[in-house]
Amino acid sequence: MTLNILLPEIVSTYGRRLFSFGVGLAEGCSDKQKLFHALYLAIEKTPPEMRQINVFLGFLSSCSESDPTFYNSTLDDLIKDDILGELFPVIQTTSTIDQRGVERLHESLDHGKAQIHLYQHLAWGRAHESITDDALVGLLRKILTKEGGFDVALEILKMRFHGQKKASPEYSEGLITIAREVMTASSFDDGRRRQSNHDYELEQVASICLGDPAGIPAATITCQNLKKAITENRAYSFDYPRLLNRLAELQPIIFLDVFLEGDDIEGYQRRRMFIDDIERHDNPLSQITDDVLLSWCEVEPTSRYPLVASSMKAFSKSDETGKCEWKPFVFTILNKSPDLEGILEHIDDALRPMSWSGSRADILERRSVLYQELYDHDNEEVAAWARSRYTIIQEEIRKEREREDRQDRGRNESFE
Repeated sequence: MTLNILLPEIVSTYGRRLFSFGVGLAEGCSDKQKLFHALYLAIEKTPPEMRQINVFLGFLSSCSESDPTFYNSTLDDLIKDDILGELFPVIQTTSTIDQRGVERLHESLDHGKAQIHLYQHLAWGRAHESITDDALVGLLRKILTKEGGFDVALEILKMRFHGQKKASPEYSEGLITIAREVMTASSFDDGRRRQSNHDYELEQVASICLGDPAGIPAATITCQNLKKAITENRAYSFDYPRLLNRLAELQPIIFLDVFLEGDDIEGYQRRRMFIDDIERHDNPLSQITDDVLLSWCEVEPTSRYPLVASSMKAFSKSDETGKCEWKPFVFTILNKSPDLEGILEHIDDALRPMSWSGSRADILERRSVLYQELYDHDNEEVAAWARSRYTIIQEEIRKEREREDRQDRGRNESFE
């Protein structure tokens, strides 16, 4: 069943005129009840797959202003209607949703005639704005109990918080609480169905409800659920780059505790999560200040410095010169980590791209200058390692160029 229900015996192909046509009918008729029944019978006689209700919605919208008593009694009757009860959430948006409108939506949810996805119409066209925070909380909590209700609740909250970057006093504590409940309700099973990905919506809601100390429990659960989905291959980190970065920014200690520590994540999974799969996006650890990273590592320096070294993006491209430069925290790790050999191994791995476009040899050539930057390091072990690795990578570049040349010749010959 579609939502744009046209009445074949009334409407021409000029779809843009449907709404105004319905309004004209309502205003020009002295007996709204008769007109309502005429429209209802026309819908009833139309096969379900051909039904569209633009005219009917236009009629009701006009009635909400010209005859509120008739409008309210009509909507009361439609909640459990065998035909239009299935579309009641859409019908309720034909006027400003007052307290009685909220009560009707509760009754509609309890009755279960309308499919849950239709309640997303509360998010659109600013329909939710007339609903108080506390009244919206009740609707969202009930929606969450329905199968498929998570998507609907998330969409409504996204629009409620649209344009806001952090929690505002204008939001009630109850609304912030239900937003946290929505965040923790996501199992992230939709990550591999990219058309259903909720990265943007989750990031928007997280910005509002997870940033203060009261949001720590919900942020912890959200991080745990997302990590579990990624490590179980139900989702990938590139499915949720916005959310990962926002979580790292809002609750950096929780983020580090969940994603970097723990026996439930292997080293290769951590590298894939933060280096390989998300290489074309910002690394979440880049959202965490060096001071926070340092304080976190110093709690357990033997284990934590290597964890950060294996997960962070170790270098960036200079905006001024275009050359690769070490991130400042790399030097902090080199100076403070008790496990220097392990750190150097992680740094060396970070310079090798796991996926790329264009010439891999060119990429390695640009990155090889990073070794030269360490030639004069105060620690002679680091300086000696850098000189040795630079020699090795130059040989690797030479072999890679030979391979690329053979590949190019093979392609050219195949076209001759």
